Amino acid sequence: LAWLEPTIRTVLTHVLDAWGYAVQAAGTEAEALAAASQPIDLVILDISLRGGSGFLVASEIHARQPETVIIACTGHGDTLDPARVQASGIWQVLAKPIQHEDLRRAVEQGLRERSERRST
Repeated sequence: LAWLEPTIRTVLTHVLDAWGYAVQAAGTEAEALAAASQPIDLVILDISLRGGSGFLVASEIHARQPETVIIACTGHGDTLDPARVQASGIWQVLAKPIQHEDLRRAVEQGLRERSERRST
């Protein structure tokens, strides 16, 4: 989980933990890339990361681990360039404020699709 705002990062960490997921939280581009030095199944990132861009983080993670599912969250979803989203390896974009059920559906679907891709 890579999120700029500490309060929301903490809340989302607790929510994901309660759903049974192991979570590594990061608040900056450097922290997110350090966490991604280990194999990870899924990344939830804020496009507005401190010290960089969520697009840069997504691109770097995708280059290192192309099977990783990347969910990006933004308050500017209607202005994101679809080609840039795809080129960054972002699997899905969620609009802020994030609804927990939307996040849960995206996480479950992303992990299910990742599992299906790996088994074929």
